[in-house]
Amino acid sequence: MQPAELRSARNAAGLTQEQLANSLGVSRELINRMEAGRAKITKRTANQILGVTTHHTLEKLCLLSAFVRS
Repeated sequence: MQPAELRSARNAAGLTQEQLANSLGVSRELINRMEAGRAKITKRTANQILGVTTHHTLEKLCLLSAFVRS
């Protein structure tokens, strides 16, 4: 995962750096450094990020779908 992909996934999920950091159990500063390319994003961390951001994106889509149906 590249820094821009991390930022894009986080933004698509509607998460702040702080919210993503809390979900992963890391500091907001680490998320900031990863997005800036100053900290390595390991394969394990990338998988955790994808899990969290995918979950939040799916929640947003479900809410939107429910709203459209009503």
